[in-house]
Amino acid sequence: MELTNLQQLMQKTQVSETALFDLMRGQVDPYTEFRIPKGRNGAFRIIAAPSRDLGKLQRSILDNILSAPQRASQSFAYHRGVSITDCARVHSPARWLVKLDLKDFFGSVSAVRVAAAFSSIGLTEEFSSQLAFICTRRAGEEGTRFLPQGAPTSGLLANLVAAALDESLVLFAQHLNLRYSRYSDDLIFSSSGTFSRSKALRIVRQVRSKVAAHGFTLNEDKIRIRPPGSRLLVLGMLVDSEYPRLRHDFKRLIEWHVYGSERFGIAEYSASRGFASIESYLRHVDGLLAHALDVQPDWAAPMRQKWNFISSAPAGGLLRPPREVP
Repeated sequence: MELTNLQQLMQKTQVSETALFDLMRGQVDPYTEFRIPKGRNGAFRIIAAPSRDLGKLQRSILDNILSAPQRASQSFAYHRGVSITDCARVHSPARWLVKLDLKDFFGSVSAVRVAAAFSSIGLTEEFSSQLAFICTRRAGEEGTRFLPQGAPTSGLLANLVAAALDESLVLFAQHLNLRYSRYSDDLIFSSSGTFSRSKALRIVRQVRSKVAAHGFTLNEDKIRIRPPGSRLLVLGMLVDSEYPRLRHDFKRLIEWHVYGSERFGIAEYSASRGFASIESYLRHVDGLLAHALDVQPDWAAPMRQKWNFISSAPAGGLLRPPREVP
């Protein structure tokens, strides 16, 4: 169903006019904040989860309006069927990496910019403004509205707003014979040919200017230049060879889970690793193995097979495959 006005959105979601009016008045913040640890330095990321009614509205906007626009060719986050491995493949093989970060990516996208993004895909000015209000959050009592990290619509809306920046940086990279990708707020440039640190620094200065021209800001604390001989990582994967590779410590982590669960049983081993339940532990290891299969299937397939056998034990108990008879 194509949504073209607010009445259709209410009908589609079965959110009442009264509930929508309460949300539009904005007297109560309809978001609940959670802090998610980020890295090992004590930093955290604030995730804002929308209320039940607001979440229904935003998911309907995501499914019925934002699913149609085509993604920018070098934008890889928040798109169904696109993985972080696809982003890493852009840069394999690399000899140099220049890794940059957009500061406060979602907070930089105001309701005005969101309304313009909705208008750019053919919606009326009135409906675009209404949708922008539904998809943004007010900063403080009198602050402007911005995209909250945690709303289902925020990722694709930020991508729409950043599309012009992507186009500019794609052309910039092509002119310098570099490869470019963006994964959410991560900007990555790579070179497999002749390059130098001085050239990398010039690129940082030029990208800083282009980013500012498109309404964003570089995070000066997260500028990384990686020369040959260093660990060339893109989104946690090594890109110094023809295809992305898993880090050694990531492989070791999977091996610890598989062999630890085989030796002690899933119930005992998952508890020793601090997991609250066997189910959460199984989901965790399944996720690690799914990523490994996407990156290095030759290495991961035997581990997946072994894990499937171990995890089939009743109630997560100890189960060992039979030894082969000589």
